[in-house]
Amino acid sequence: MNKNKDRLSLKQKVLKAIHYRLLLVFTLILMAASVLGVAAPGAEAAIGINQAINYQGKLMDSLGSPVADGSYQITFSLYDQASGGSAIWSASTTNGLPTGTPAAVTVDVQTGLFTILLGDVSSGQVPLDIDWNQDTLYLGITIESDSEMSPRKRLTAVPYAFNAQMLQGQYASDTVANTGGDLFGLHQGSADAASATRTALFVETKGTSNVYDYLLRLSNGTSDVFSVNRQGNVTTTGSLAIASNLSIQGIRLDSIGSNPLTSGAYLLGVYDEFTYSNATTVQAVLKDFDTAINSVSSSAANL
Repeated sequence: MNKNKDRLSLKQKVLKAIHYRLLLVFTLILMAASVLGVAAPGAEAAIGINQAINYQGKLMDSLGSPVADGSYQITFSLYDQASGGSAIWSASTTNGLPTGTPAAVTVDVQTGLFTILLGDVSSGQVPLDIDWNQDTLYLGITIESDSEMSPRKRLTAVPYAFNAQMLQGQYASDTVANTGGDLFGLHQGSADAASATRTALFVETKGTSNVYDYLLRLSNGTSDVFSVNRQGNVTTTGSLAIASNLSIQGIRLDSIGSNPLTSGAYLLGVYDEFTYSNATTVQAVLKDFDTAINSVSSSAANL
């Protein structure tokens, strides 16, 4: 019991007398929330990823010796500037929100070394729900009642994470070279059976049944030239070239329609207006022709 009291007293004296220095001994590993990982060839991305940062460091006193073993209260906060400003996230806050007043978390230290998963919600920390699409993020660390250490540690990426900014070697903002080529391509190279179901690209959108909720929109930089909304309606400003058969549900090109607007002839235009008909489609011409036949038949019957 006396040993524990002496140890606690020693720890308190050390906390008051020394200036802590934190030596970063391992590189920060940013998970998918910060910089997307790169999967090995042939591997599939995991459905769920631990949204946390593995951080390890070493606490030493002003003489360069490891601090005493024990549990320490340490405050971890992220900033978007090297000094000053308000924290955009803290491992713990007084109100449980990322931008709340920073609070300390308990960290076990052995021979000066400690490790912690920042953003580990399973241990009661605040989720790392911040915008990682920025390169000026800094980690501020405060030990016990000391002031925040200076300078803050800038977050960096592991080398392979640089490739996560690109898709098949191209940045999203890149344009294809003048020599031609694809910005990126989707390829299915496996020789699956004919009955196998394969999808090169699957796009899904949920929500309200709004005609302006698009699955796909293509633009020439000024206006849309092709679009597919979530109801399956396709709009294009260009021509449609079909090398095989065309099948349109509800409109038959080879049969009788249920009304004038569903007849195949309604889709076929005429070269110019006729002398005795203002029809602009084959369907309308046939209608006028049928009316004329009926008139002739009626006149002949009265002769």
